[in-house]
Amino acid sequence: MFVGLFEFNKIQHKLSIKPNFPFMAITNLLVFGACIYFQLTEIMLGISKNDVFWFSVMMLSCVCLLFISELFRASEKPIENIATSLLSLFYIGIPCGLLVSISIGNEGDYLPWNVLYLFFFIWASDTGAYFSGRAFGKHKLFERISPNKTIEGFIGSLLASALVGIAAHHFLGGISLISWMCIGAFVSITSTLGDLFESMLKRQSDIKDSGNILPGHGGILDRFDSTLISAPIYWVLLHVFM
Repeated sequence: MFVGLFEFNKIQHKLSIKPNFPFMAITNLLVFGACIYFQLTEIMLGISKNDVFWFSVMMLSCVCLLFISELFRASEKPIENIATSLLSLFYIGIPCGLLVSISIGNEGDYLPWNVLYLFFFIWASDTGAYFSGRAFGKHKLFERISPNKTIEGFIGSLLASALVGIAAHHFLGGISLISWMCIGAFVSITSTLGDLFESMLKRQSDIKDSGNILPGHGGILDRFDSTLISAPIYWVLLHVFM
């Protein structure tokens, strides 16, 4: 999460936007912890209004300090600085927190396979898009943002990810086969959106990779762009269907 924040901060600096990194570090850590804490307390004790109140106070205090600090920074792009600082919460902190809370079952039990199957859906989506795009790709999906993506590849990604839902139904159960296949299809859509969103960020900043922490693969955001958008939707779908 913190490496992702460093990379996000660096991308914004390429555009002469300067997010408030202390704010991002503190608030992303708060929402990350809150996603896990509230999931556990809801199961064991029920969510306390007192806990929600103090978490809200901390977050609102941080946001107020963000606005105040921007008055003293004398930056050329104060609105963009504030907006990107807040965006980091929804793009990095909350998805990372929900990715962990996915592994917490309704009875408080540990369900790591829930997390692993999210990655199975994403990997199947990428694989299906690659092979179907190579074999049948003719119509561009978002040429302005990602020239290599095609509509045919996107359809292949939907089918491949939905098929993984069959395995999820067999090994995890809990919900119907159709529900698992629908979850797979939704994850495929969000996976593609995550990839496109990060490509848009990099294209706007005129950079190839978000970082170089993984030689040959780029940065953390390059590797987890699909996961960051998919994790919240996957979390919602599991709670809706289960």
